[in-house]
Amino acid sequence: MPNEINKASSALTPYQGKHETGLFRLFATCLVAIGLLISSSCTGLRSCGEGDRWFGKDKGKHFISSAMIAAGGTVIAANSLDNEDAAVIGVSVTMATGLSKEFYDNGVKETCFSWKDLVWDFIGASVGASIAAAAVD
Repeated sequence: MPNEINKASSALTPYQGKHETGLFRLFATCLVAIGLLISSSCTGLRSCGEGDRWFGKDKGKHFISSAMIAAGGTVIAANSLDNEDAAVIGVSVTMATGLSKEFYDNGVKETCFSWKDLVWDFIGASVGASIAAAAVD
């Protein structure tokens, strides 16, 4: 039997799978970064303890404000970038804002650094950027 060469796959042709999009890579990168931050011992950060509930009333505020910031950042960035890159910018700006707010809470207000707030920030940013990217089309 002769050796057949599959023309669809080649060492010179990179894999172009269905999950090779910027948003998927951003999501995976953020999950890894959040996991590393959570698993690292951040001794300078005060944990919020048991009073920080997953569905506390401030979590809705984090979700809504993050969705609005991400949507605005995505729409602004869409003027000069394609929708996928604009959504990445929107989520990145939102997460930088959320991290800054948590460091402010921990350092200046001397309350605590809430990982749960950051999770809600990321969920809101993802929803807001996705809706804005779809609306810009």
